[in-house]
Amino acid sequence: MLPSNALDAYGLMIAAIRDPNPVMVLLPKALIRVKDTRLLPGEPADSEELSRMIDAPIADRTNWKPQWPEIGEHVVKIGTAELVREGVDGTVISYGRPLPLCVQAADELARDRGHTFDVIDLRSIFPLRLAPDLAERRQDQPRTDRQRGHRGDEFRRTPAAPDRG
Repeated sequence: MLPSNALDAYGLMIAAIRDPNPVMVLLPKALIRVKDTRLLPGEPADSEELSRMIDAPIADRTNWKPQWPEIGEHVVKIGTAELVREGVDGTVISYGRPLPLCVQAADELARDRGHTFDVIDLRSIFPLRLAPDLAERRQDQPRTDRQRGHRGDEFRRTPAAPDRG
């Protein structure tokens, strides 16, 4: 599993702990401290309040104890994808560290050129079970797969699925 944000990292870690099978969770360091609009259940919305609760003072720490907020349960089912952006011109599928860049690119294309794209966060690479509505959503659209190879970025255009209607 390779989450793209802190909330998914929390939910996938809980799912991994509860899963009876071995699960590998890779946490992208660059995304762990990134501020997100989606808070953990029970996390205070004010970041200064959270800092007062859990960050130790620089000076005397003799009587200091953290006051952890009461965090609610949030479990992300292993193998489920999430539709992050909705669009009509194509689909971008990503996970982990590149996902925020894909969302940013989709937003820029929508703003500058008027092209909108679905952006799907896989969250888990294996097992890959796209929700039926995500899997069937864009079968008629062209898809561009971004793959990191030894020679840098390679883009491969996949033709649209044939019309079965």
